[in-house]
Amino acid sequence: MTVPFLGTRKLVIKNLRPASERAAQLDEHHSTAIHDVTVTVTAILEGRQPDIPYGRIYRRVEDLCRQGLQEQLYGILVTTLRDHVQHKIKPDLLEIKDDGGSMLSAACSYFGDWSNRTVRYSDGCGR
Repeated sequence: MTVPFLGTRKLVIKNLRPASERAAQLDEHHSTAIHDVTVTVTAILEGRQPDIPYGRIYRRVEDLCRQGLQEQLYGILVTTLRDHVQHKIKPDLLEIKDDGGSMLSAACSYFGDWSNRTVRYSDGCGR
């Protein structure tokens, strides 16, 4: 038995948030994601295990890039890396008295440490 057409039905959408509220939540989500990425990169640069799982960070970076915020994210990462080099690595290298190779060996040591960290953090999702 088929039910005859009874006319138009009214579509009711429950729990629809206003556009202004969604925009505020999206801005808050983006600022939280950028903060989490910055904290994770800083932890890696300092040789610590990040508090945030890598899978979450990967998803947040992907989300930021899909939302068109890749330039802002890139700028923050460049600033974070530049600050690390200027305030952590450069002073240590400048303190070394160059007596024919010690500065070069120190630079190679920093590069080796950095290489080990990046390989360790990029070879899997971590936790």
